[in-house]
Amino acid sequence: MRELEALRHLAKIANEGLAARHTVGLAASIIRRTTGAAEAIVVYGQDQDLLVCSDPDESTEFTPIALWVVQRQITELGGPVAFNLKDHRVEDFVSAASADQREFLALAIPTTESASELCILRGVCERKACARLLRFMESAMPALTTILERFLNVDRGRRLADKLSVLANSAQVLTQVRT
Repeated sequence: MRELEALRHLAKIANEGLAARHTVGLAASIIRRTTGAAEAIVVYGQDQDLLVCSDPDESTEFTPIALWVVQRQITELGGPVAFNLKDHRVEDFVSAASADQREFLALAIPTTESASELCILRGVCERKACARLLRFMESAMPALTTILERFLNVDRGRRLADKLSVLANSAQVLTQVRT
């Protein structure tokens, strides 16, 4: 029942929520509480950087290379992966569907613009709970994708408008210099 209520809340946020970073953080918070994870991290691409939005705000620090390795493993294994983290290095990858216990679980968020978006959960990949957790995350993924895409589209639109403004100002300066 708790999972159904969380899915309803995520769907409501996807439909009505603001396209803001705190909305992505709220989705991470709902996922963390529902799954019983110690933390939930949403990783997204912005320009050339990978940024994180997590619940709680202080989260495990992943290096850009570590995040790239996680993304690559998801692609290679064809789905969610479980792994451990030792001294900022990700290791011991297995398919999340395996029976092996790991500290972290990572799933790709299927956005239209990029393949870099991830959801990483810490402290949930116990043998008994992993199948149920994966079913919940599969059900939550459409809402999470909508929430993240709305945020990223607004952010990309704002950056594009800034670039167009700079180009327009440059064209105006060049026109004034020539006259």
